Amino acid sequence: MQPRGGEDGTERVRRGLLRGGVGRENAPVGRYGGDEFLIILTETEEAGALAAAHRTHDIVSGSPYLLPGGGEALVQVSIGAAVYPRDAEDREGLISAADVALYAVKRQSSGRTPLADESHALAT
Repeated sequence: MQPRGGEDGTERVRRGLLRGGVGRENAPVGRYGGDEFLIILTETEEAGALAAAHRTHDIVSGSPYLLPGGGEALVQVSIGAAVYPRDAEDREGLISAADVALYAVKRQSSGRTPLADESHALAT
């Protein structure tokens, strides 16, 4: 997920996700780098992952975030998802597959949340 708004904004987004119930004991929400987040959903099948992605989108893009100095900003969200073992069988492979799906969405600007296997079709 890549929200726009700088480092302070990304921490606010992460806290909003936790408050919104996206993260839970077995689904940590953490910054993955810069303005990207990684949410690991254990023991979750495709339908559950897509539901979490839609909930994440609604939480993050549902209201403006207050900026330091008093302004407000709306956050745009792009999400990629991958499912074990269909898309990959190890952590690095799953992250890579979700990343491919994320960038397929960004290229299409469609607001969709494809799974890794759909992203190959979007990329062509």
